[in-house]
Amino acid sequence: MPAVAIVGLGLMGSSLAPALKQAQPETGVGGSAPDAMTLRKAPGRGNVEGREPAHAILAAADIAVESGPTPWQRHGCAGRTGG
Repeated sequence: MPAVAIVGLGLMGSSLAPALKQAQPETGVGGSAPDAMTLRKAPGRGNVEGREPAHAILAAADIAVESGPTPWQRHGCAGRTGG
Protein backbone atom coordinates (compact mmCIF):
# COMPACT_ATOMS: atom_id res chain seq x y z
CA MET A 1 0.00 0.00 0.00
CA PRO A 2 1.50 3.35 -0.94
CA ALA A 3 1.72 6.01 1.72
CA VAL A 4 1.90 8.71 -0.98
CA ALA A 5 -0.22 8.76 -4.13
CA ILE A 6 0.89 10.90 -7.05
CA VAL A 7 -1.85 11.52 -9.59
CA GLY A 8 -0.11 12.69 -12.73
CA LEU A 9 3.26 11.22 -13.62
CA GLY A 10 4.41 13.82 -16.10
CA LEU A 11 7.28 16.22 -15.44
CA MET A 12 6.27 17.21 -11.91
CA GLY A 13 5.03 13.85 -10.67
CA SER A 14 7.94 11.90 -12.13
CA SER A 15 10.35 14.34 -10.45
CA LEU A 16 8.58 14.24 -7.11
CA ALA A 17 8.47 10.47 -6.76
CA PRO A 18 12.25 9.80 -6.73
CA ALA A 19 12.82 12.84 -4.50
CA LEU A 20 10.35 11.40 -1.98
CA LYS A 21 12.05 8.00 -2.14
CA GLN A 22 15.48 9.59 -1.66
CA ALA A 23 14.34 11.62 1.33
CA GLN A 24 12.25 8.85 2.90
CA PRO A 25 13.27 5.45 1.43
CA GLU A 26 10.74 3.54 3.51
CA THR A 27 7.83 5.56 2.09
CA GLY A 28 5.74 3.79 -0.49
CA VAL A 29 4.98 5.86 -3.57
CA GLY A 30 2.18 4.91 -5.94
CA GLY A 31 1.10 6.75 -9.01
CA SER A 32 -1.57 7.16 -11.60
CA ALA A 33 -1.72 8.93 -14.95
CA PRO A 34 -4.50 9.33 -17.50
CA ASP A 35 -2.10 8.59 -20.34
CA ALA A 36 -1.44 4.84 -20.70
CA MET A 37 2.10 5.26 -22.07
CA THR A 38 3.11 7.52 -19.18
CA LEU A 39 1.67 5.03 -16.73
CA ARG A 40 3.53 2.11 -18.34
CA LYS A 41 6.88 3.93 -18.28
CA ALA A 42 6.73 5.18 -14.69
CA PRO A 43 7.90 2.06 -12.78
CA GLY A 44 10.76 1.45 -15.24
CA ARG A 45 12.12 4.90 -14.46
CA GLY A 46 12.11 4.10 -10.75
CA ASN A 47 9.46 6.71 -10.15
CA VAL A 48 6.73 4.69 -8.50
CA GLU A 49 6.32 1.30 -6.92
CA GLY A 50 2.74 0.73 -8.00
CA ARG A 51 0.57 2.09 -10.73
CA GLU A 52 -3.17 1.87 -10.68
CA PRO A 53 -6.24 3.87 -11.61
CA ALA A 54 -6.44 7.10 -9.62
CA HIS A 55 -9.35 5.95 -7.43
CA ALA A 56 -7.44 2.84 -6.30
CA ILE A 57 -4.16 4.61 -5.62
CA LEU A 58 -5.95 7.37 -3.69
CA ALA A 59 -7.92 4.91 -1.56
CA ALA A 60 -4.68 3.28 -0.40
CA ALA A 61 -2.73 6.48 0.30
CA ASP A 62 -2.15 8.52 3.42
CA ILE A 63 -1.18 11.59 1.37
CA ALA A 64 -2.20 12.51 -2.18
CA VAL A 65 -0.49 14.86 -4.60
CA GLU A 66 -2.17 16.03 -7.81
CA SER A 67 0.57 16.96 -10.23
CA GLY A 68 -1.31 17.45 -13.46
CA PRO A 69 -2.47 20.67 -15.04
CA THR A 70 -5.31 22.48 -13.33
CA PRO A 71 -8.53 23.18 -15.20
CA TRP A 72 -7.40 26.80 -15.55
CA GLN A 73 -4.18 25.66 -17.23
CA ARG A 74 -6.02 23.28 -19.54
CA HIS A 75 -8.85 25.57 -20.55
CA GLY A 76 -8.52 29.07 -19.23
CA CYS A 77 -5.02 30.29 -19.94
CA ALA A 78 -5.15 30.46 -23.72
CA GLY A 79 -4.82 34.11 -24.64
CA ARG A 80 -4.42 35.35 -21.05
CA THR A 81 -1.73 37.91 -20.44
CA GLY A 82 -1.71 38.16 -16.68
CA GLY A 83 -3.65 38.63 -13.53
